[in-house]
Amino acid sequence: MPVCKSKLDKLWQVSLEIPLESEDAVIELFIRLFGNDVCPSAWQLHESTRTRVSFYTAKLRKTPAAIKALIKGELKKLAALGLDVSAPRISVRQIKKEDWAESWKRHFKVLTFDKKLMIAPSWSKRKASKGMVRLVLDPGLSFGTGHHPTTSYCLSQIVKYMPAEGEKRSMLDIGCGTGILSIAAARLGYKPVFGFDNDAEAVENSIKNATTNQAEKLVDFKAMGVEKMNTRKKDLWDIVCANLEAPLLMQVAERIAAKVAPKGKLVVAGILTQQFKAVSETYKKYGFKVTDSWTGGEWTSGTLERA
Repeated sequence: MPVCKSKLDKLWQVSLEIPLESEDAVIELFIRLFGNDVCPSAWQLHESTRTRVSFYTAKLRKTPAAIKALIKGELKKLAALGLDVSAPRISVRQIKKEDWAESWKRHFKVLTFDKKLMIAPSWSKRKASKGMVRLVLDPGLSFGTGHHPTTSYCLSQIVKYMPAEGEKRSMLDIGCGTGILSIAAARLGYKPVFGFDNDAEAVENSIKNATTNQAEKLVDFKAMGVEKMNTRKKDLWDIVCANLEAPLLMQVAERIAAKVAPKGKLVVAGILTQQFKAVSETYKKYGFKVTDSWTGGEWTSGTLERA
């Protein structure tokens, strides 16, 4: 995914204030309208039942007026479905990059997973407890920091199935984004670890993040599409994470299924809840069954094993 470049002096901020109960629906709305290369953030307004959902971009695809009109039209559809999106406040404005960065310093929280893994921004002074791996990852314009429900679920599964001392366990990261899953796996003892993404800039960012977290020699990254995966029977992985949209997960199911080792785990995420059944049914054809699932907001993720 693209990240903020230092040469940018100003960024566009697209924000929407709505009732707190509609936060997840609006996050999904932003992703659907503006693509997977945006990753909206949300925080509750002080002493209020309302929340602000925002995303940042270096370049707008439409004029501010057109974006507001587009959002208003989609909000009417959500309201027709019974969702409370009353009195929406839509803002499309330019802000200084420094303002964006300081905003994240106020709202970006440290994450921990089962006392084994911590994800923290570079400005955090919070230290990891004994036996916990601490990763440093700052938000970019589009990012995978572990805060999104789908990324968080993948991290929880990587921690859950991490190799015991002296045990060997491999990990494949399909659609690596910032590299957070691969880096976490490598630091938790998985070996080998390989991540790839069809966005060359995302891969470049993954490599930088790996270096920041002393994992540059522990994980390999490559720019390639999922359709380029080989189907060699010997190229198998103990845990495969595929944080992709449902249509793509189903389209390349045969290739993804072919990468999972016997008794291995396939973690699928990035799936809208209403699409999860179709995804699980698709992988059932290749001998998989759902052994664990979790729903966060509009998203459902799951862990599959061969039946």
